[in-house]
Amino acid sequence: METKTSEDPPKSPNPKEPTRRRKPAPGRGAKAAAAGRGPRPHNPSDGGMTSQQLRQRRARVLQDKQKEENGQKQWQEIAEQGKERRSYYMTKFYIVIISAIIVTVVAVLNYTRPALLYNRQPPPPPLFLATRYPRDVIMDRDLPRFFHSYSIATAHNLPARNAAIQFANSRNALQLRTGNLRVILKGWDTSHVDLLLERNLCGRQFERAYTNSSSPERQDDLLMWCLLATEITEGFFMESVEMINNAFTLARKRGMLVRKSSDGGSSTRGRISNAYYIHPRLPEEDPDTINPPLPSQMLWWLHEHPESSLEDPTAAFQQALYDVAFSEAHQGRYMVLDEICQETQPKRAIAKQCSKETTDRCCYFVVPESEGGRIDEDAEAQEKILAQRSSLEEEGLI
Repeated sequence: METKTSEDPPKSPNPKEPTRRRKPAPGRGAKAAAAGRGPRPHNPSDGGMTSQQLRQRRARVLQDKQKEENGQKQWQEIAEQGKERRSYYMTKFYIVIISAIIVTVVAVLNYTRPALLYNRQPPPPPLFLATRYPRDVIMDRDLPRFFHSYSIATAHNLPARNAAIQFANSRNALQLRTGNLRVILKGWDTSHVDLLLERNLCGRQFERAYTNSSSPERQDDLLMWCLLATEITEGFFMESVEMINNAFTLARKRGMLVRKSSDGGSSTRGRISNAYYIHPRLPEEDPDTINPPLPSQMLWWLHEHPESSLEDPTAAFQQALYDVAFSEAHQGRYMVLDEICQETQPKRAIAKQCSKETTDRCCYFVVPESEGGRIDEDAEAQEKILAQRSSLEEEGLI
């Protein structure tokens, strides 16, 4: 007896005729399929899916592709942003490293100071100058200061305020175009002189000569040459002198003296002004030769020649100063300025000296043309000084 399997084909009723499939009758389905509408004929590759299902499948495929493309774009954007961030942080990192290297190199050079880079001449030492305040002015008493900058203006301290303004103008003029030279100006009043006498810095002979003198001019001369001889200061000018410029560059480490002139303006020989003196900084040509400095000689002259023994003490002292300054030992160590007395300020003037009685006619200290250079006033600084003084006059402070 034979068994049937699923692989055996179906038997035809008539064993002589082969089994045939029935063709579908032409109808709406065939026409619709031919026209592309309606149910499509069976396609083994579609898995038996209808057209609606195929459209949905295509839509899902397109959506998946779009999502995949969007994801790729997002990943590309993220990768580009990461590159930009990495470049930004790397740039900052390199900047920090380069800055650290520069700071380290500068610190090492500053500490080791190699001769190739630091083989330069050091700046000259500061130039210390001094001036005298009026005798009736004591700054700490007349101008009590607060915050180290301001003082109270009253009717009683008008002379002190005028002296302070003149001192400030001289200090500003001394600092014009000095290059790397630092100029320090100190004002001496009566309290400072009392402290000098109390500490006996200039000796007993100076103390006796100062206290026994009844002339304010002789006392000022003693104070000036005492400060210069003891090297407390390198230059001195009296209270009647107001600086309007300086000639330290043209002096070339030489000292400065002022040759006296007559009232007519012609230069007279044999007299040097005792109102202005700058000590030279030139080294001694022959250090073995024992020559006392000029200030020490002039202080000794004042001690040896009291006022009572002289007919004109001021003229005699100026003559002695001329003889010492133009002696062979001090030849070429000073730049000699000319004194010109007139109403208008001449060119190349660096200071002026006005008397207390008349201020219309002053004597100016002028640099000679033979010294060369330009000694022009600083226009802006002069305008500021004049504007400041005019504003103080308008407010009634001076």
